[in-house]
Amino acid sequence: MWMFVSKRLLLAACLLLLTSKSLFAEYFVIRDYLVRVDFLPDGALQFEETINVEFTAERHGIFRKIPLANTVNGKYQELIVKDIQVENWPFSRERQGNELTLKIGDPDLFVNGKQSYVIRYRVENGLNFFDDHTEFYWDLLGISWPVLTEKFRFELHFPATLQLTDNDVRLYTGPPGSIGQDGTFRLENGSDGQVLRGETTRLFEPGEAVTVAVKLPRDAFPKPDAWDVWYQLHGVLLWPAGLLSAILGLLFYSRNKRQAIMTEYQPPLDISPVVAGGFIDHSVDNNDVLALIPLLASRGYLQMDVEEKTALWVFKSQDVRFTQLKTADGALQPFERHFLEALFRTGSTVELDDLKNSFYVHLNSIRSEVKNWIKAQEWYEPDQRFNRYFAWGAAVLCGFFGLGAMNRNVIDGAVCLGAAGLIFLISRRFNQRNVAGNQIYKKLEGFRRFLVKAEKPVLERLLKDDPAYFDKTLPYAVAFGEVKHWTGMFDGLLSEPPNWYRSHSQSIGPRRFSMDSFGSQFSSEMNTIGSVFSSSPSSSSSGGGGSSGGGSGGGGGGSW
Repeated sequence: MWMFVSKRLLLAACLLLLTSKSLFAEYFVIRDYLVRVDFLPDGALQFEETINVEFTAERHGIFRKIPLANTVNGKYQELIVKDIQVENWPFSRERQGNELTLKIGDPDLFVNGKQSYVIRYRVENGLNFFDDHTEFYWDLLGISWPVLTEKFRFELHFPATLQLTDNDVRLYTGPPGSIGQDGTFRLENGSDGQVLRGETTRLFEPGEAVTVAVKLPRDAFPKPDAWDVWYQLHGVLLWPAGLLSAILGLLFYSRNKRQAIMTEYQPPLDISPVVAGGFIDHSVDNNDVLALIPLLASRGYLQMDVEEKTALWVFKSQDVRFTQLKTADGALQPFERHFLEALFRTGSTVELDDLKNSFYVHLNSIRSEVKNWIKAQEWYEPDQRFNRYFAWGAAVLCGFFGLGAMNRNVIDGAVCLGAAGLIFLISRRFNQRNVAGNQIYKKLEGFRRFLVKAEKPVLERLLKDDPAYFDKTLPYAVAFGEVKHWTGMFDGLLSEPPNWYRSHSQSIGPRRFSMDSFGSQFSSEMNTIGSVFSSSPSSSSSGGGGSSGGGSGGGGGGSW
């Protein structure tokens, strides 16, 4: 019984092995692979690879994967590969990490049987430079070929000024880390200089490499200029760096100068709180628009009722209802009128929940109206619009370079795209005020600072002079984000909430009113209202020393 089970397991393992081999089959073998390298006087390396393959099934062509980086003595080094050509075949290229993939063949044509591919490319910085010598250390046959290589040959053509010996050459073959010698080489004297020729002496399995190391005189070739190498690899980064520097310089030149701020005890009543909140920080946000609720309520246009419910003595919820007391009239700004009419577009009484996923349309429109109103006041220097357009153009240009660089170097592309995003954010800061704008700003900022640092004796005097002082200032506290703090300052000075605010609590037992508690509750209610006003329907979507393989270059390929 046990022997029968063992035989079945062995048979299953064999079938699994055969299946895995078929899954990874590349349907071709390399019959002959010749690599020629010409050492150019400027230190560049000109490669010509002739790959003769035989397909066992119809395929479009082959892949050739060329590494673009290596490590020399523990130091990471990027390679400059350029002037790529493929003889008599169409091809495309794509960078994937530190590897350049050439996709060779016609997507509309299948080939079979014996085919030949001649690939040429130039490597600018392929030599390794040390204190006492220069070195060529290259995987002429890379470890990433997943097919058999029946025969591999190489030719290294050196300038006539060099005289090398066999002791200057090392040949390594086999899997990565191997020091096998399954190949021969010889130095020959030619009319143009020495030629190192070599070939393998056996079949090479997938994953095996042929590595050649040649020791050269220290001054045999000029060492590439570090700046030139960086420029060729990462020169695209100069564009975002230059544009970002220009935008930052322009922003510094057009910044708002420091103003002498005097304390203001009264808000500028001729300026709506939504305008005040938007102008002081150059951004009309939802919090600014919410300031219209206490503003319109204090002017008698609406009433706000809040019913607080408690479930299981722990969980609390708030039902908010707005009631229209009078219609919009000529005393309101256009955006204030729009807000009031949008709030009560379905009737004179509206529940907050009824505005969910619908009021956001009006909210965005009102914000735009406020921005246009501020722009019409001409409180900014006229060149700020041009500066913003210039910054937007610079951001688009950086984005263009970033998308182009992604195919060559992901990091460079990401840096360019990051610079584009940063420039776009900076563009929003071109808000240099003119003289008239500075006068308005000083009044608004003076009052905002008073909201933050006010003292009760001063507030007590202001309430004595004007009992409606709190109602007039609360909308500005909402716009400036100081509701809780400002309301709490009136604790002990006011004994009831504004007359337009009604609170109905289902909690058991009497509760003593305090402005501090009212401030916390009202602030929470404003947050709830803001969330409902800005809510929108969610969109739905569906989908579903030396060794083999230790040198530069190499790589491999496959078929497609």
